[in-house]
Amino acid sequence: MFARIALSIVAACGTILASPARAQTLKVLILSGRNNHDWKTTTPALQKVLDDSKLFACTVTNEPQKMTADLLSGYDLIVSNWNNWPKVNQRDWGKQAEDAFLDFVRQGKGVVMIHSASSAMYSWPEFQELVGTWWKLGQTGHGPVHKFAVRIADKSHPITAGLEDFETADELWHRMGTAGKLTVLAEAMSDKAKGGSGQVEPILHVRELGKGRCANLLLGHDARCMGSEGFKALLVRSAQWAATGKVSAAAKGAKGPAGEKNLTGRESAAELAEAAAGADAGLAGAAVEALKAKAGPGDVYELAELLSRVRAAAHRKAVEALVVELCLKNADADQRARPVLQGLPGASLAGRCSLLRVLGKLGGRQAREAIEIHLNHFDPTIRAGVMGMMLAWPGREFAPQVLRIACQKDKAAAAALAVRAWCRMTADMQTYDAAKAAELLRKAQAQAAGAEEKQALEAAIEAAGLSANYAMLATASSPDDLDDDGASVGDQGAIDGSLATYWDEQDRAKLYVLQLDWAHPVRVRTLRIVGWGHHDFAPKDFDVLCDSKTVKQIRNAQYKSNCLTFEIEPTACSQLQLRITGYYGNSPAVRELEVFDEGKLPPEPRFNVAFQGQARSLLSIREKADSGGPGAAIDDDENTWWAQEDGRKLYRLEVQFQRTLKVSGLRIIGLAHHAQAPKDFQVLCDGKAVKEVKNAQYDRNVLDVELAATSCKAIELRITGCYGGSPGIRELQVFAADQ
Repeated sequence: MFARIALSIVAACGTILASPARAQTLKVLILSGRNNHDWKTTTPALQKVLDDSKLFACTVTNEPQKMTADLLSGYDLIVSNWNNWPKVNQRDWGKQAEDAFLDFVRQGKGVVMIHSASSAMYSWPEFQELVGTWWKLGQTGHGPVHKFAVRIADKSHPITAGLEDFETADELWHRMGTAGKLTVLAEAMSDKAKGGSGQVEPILHVRELGKGRCANLLLGHDARCMGSEGFKALLVRSAQWAATGKVSAAAKGAKGPAGEKNLTGRESAAELAEAAAGADAGLAGAAVEALKAKAGPGDVYELAELLSRVRAAAHRKAVEALVVELCLKNADADQRARPVLQGLPGASLAGRCSLLRVLGKLGGRQAREAIEIHLNHFDPTIRAGVMGMMLAWPGREFAPQVLRIACQKDKAAAAALAVRAWCRMTADMQTYDAAKAAELLRKAQAQAAGAEEKQALEAAIEAAGLSANYAMLATASSPDDLDDDGASVGDQGAIDGSLATYWDEQDRAKLYVLQLDWAHPVRVRTLRIVGWGHHDFAPKDFDVLCDSKTVKQIRNAQYKSNCLTFEIEPTACSQLQLRITGYYGNSPAVRELEVFDEGKLPPEPRFNVAFQGQARSLLSIREKADSGGPGAAIDDDENTWWAQEDGRKLYRLEVQFQRTLKVSGLRIIGLAHHAQAPKDFQVLCDGKAVKEVKNAQYDRNVLDVELAATSCKAIELRITGCYGGSPGIRELQVFAADQ
């Protein structure tokens, strides 16, 4: 195995090199264990950046209240990733820890505050004076995580001397509370179009106290934001300045370190990786070729990290192939993915794309889970790449996710993806729960575009032993010439595969006609009608006509859970009509008319009544910037979601209905599979607990919760534990037994 040497951080603002004159490693104490951000992932990311610089040796404590003068005497620097939000007016450390902390700085050492770490202990004036800025309640805010330019405001300070402006993707705070005049080293424009202030806001500022120093770095919302090369550069240089008052790391320009002319003397994987990451394209190419010849399985960690630093696309592709080749030498799928997974938290955007492509070729459970989590990544390039990986995955595990992507309303090309995926995955269809398979197939069929795709999907459905719904191949119309009523989306709403839409016309007419036309005859045997509501706005008395010939008469139709299923004599049909003369309610609204031939019918659709209700949070918790509010959890759109600020012990989401319903089950679609979703919660009907769920295990980000049929007007999720920082919900579906 090649030995490791000091690594450089190739940043958008330059290359940082450890000074050969550095006498000793600086000892760092990282404060962690509590934060309104995900400290369990950000603290390791911070430690990795500092450790990889070879300038620091880090220790983490989750109990900063236990700081003493004796404890701190062994350290040169404190990096704080801790706050006591939302109880920010409390002084949680106690006098001994407070005095030790301030004396540590006054006596000539330093502290670096990360992102929200300065938003703590507002009643401690010396702390606020030292950190300089904080989240001011009722004033401070931020837009969603987005890309923005960071400008170096002071090019003479040791931290930023020689650095160039750079771009990052992070959370940009605005209108912070401040203590006196700030010495701002880096800043950014807070764009109003991104939910900002329209003003230039500080990104990095510094203060001195006694003989010591404090740097407040406001970037670093989460681990992926900490993967920015600009963040890494500012962190490493701020840490060295806070600890010593100097920065021995020299910022070089785009040309890279002077004197890199050849590979003479470069034998280790780390040394070759340094050259491969350099700006000299010829030297980098030679280094990559040398790595291909010399690297072994023990160097995979080094190579995985190199994917975040290599510059040329061709070189990155070659390193990717080398990582795949070396990882596949390990027969254990999860073990071989470990070096790649370890490189993800601090990876650059390009590096993350590369690492995910590698995982897509390695297979295995851990690789699959990492890919699935990135389906919700903030960057569209990564999301698109992940979607392609799911389609090309050697197994069939990603079939539901592929179809969910295909059913998103804003993806014009997704229908073809769904069809191809399901045609390839047909053989595995029977391994899925029949109801889930039918639901996904129904959605895919609704999205299929063009006769060829529809026929391909029809064949896939039949191969799975299910009968295809021919209604989705038809065109719907209403020859009765009545006006649409209420929130009806028109005739096609009856056959679009969505229970959230429906066909309905003006009230109390004597005759309603719903007509389906096919370009080519289809064989019809079974019909299924899903009414608007169980015996409330649904067809009651009607005739079924095939090509103008009556083939069935229904009188006083009796629905079961809002579904009416009946057979006719098998008939070839180019045009089918429902001629409705009687109805429940004021008109015969139809959510879905399904038409089948031979074969096993898909299970009857469960009717989600959630979107008929009103959702609200029962606690005054701030919504996350990208949250659509409580209503987004019940809008039948998986592209929107409800999410509140991280770190609370209790979250409460309630859906209220205008009338009493008999609720029989719930379905929760989390924001991300076992990464941001409810984990421990109670289900309450009209304030009474009817179900308790502990350690919820989601199936591809979906959790079904069966309930004993209970009559109520309000359903509440009382969430006490969650995956990730908060229990994000894309959809909360409520199923009613009598609907």
